[in-house]
Amino acid sequence: MIPAIGLGLFLLGVLAVSYFLSVDSRNQYLVVAPPDWSAARTINLILAGDGRLLRQGRFANVLIATSEQADFARVLRGAGAWLVVPAPGDWGCSTSSIPGEQK
Repeated sequence: MIPAIGLGLFLLGVLAVSYFLSVDSRNQYLVVAPPDWSAARTINLILAGDGRLLRQGRFANVLIATSEQADFARVLRGAGAWLVVPAPGDWGCSTSSIPGEQK
């Protein structure tokens, strides 16, 4: 039973990775900083990488950003981000970064 669960989790991971790599992200990235980082520190990380905040997640260290820079993900990871991956589509678990915008 345990090998079947392991195989199932592995296949779920493969599907998730293939989804992130196969869709058009329109230069949008999911940025995950270390858990002890504040939203301000994570936003400053994005700005320092020549990016722009699109949406803030439920946690202060999880944001959706955009950038035209080809090496945006590499720069953010080098500056301390734990994860920077293409973010396809609209994320239902985020809040608006634009005052007055309704979700």
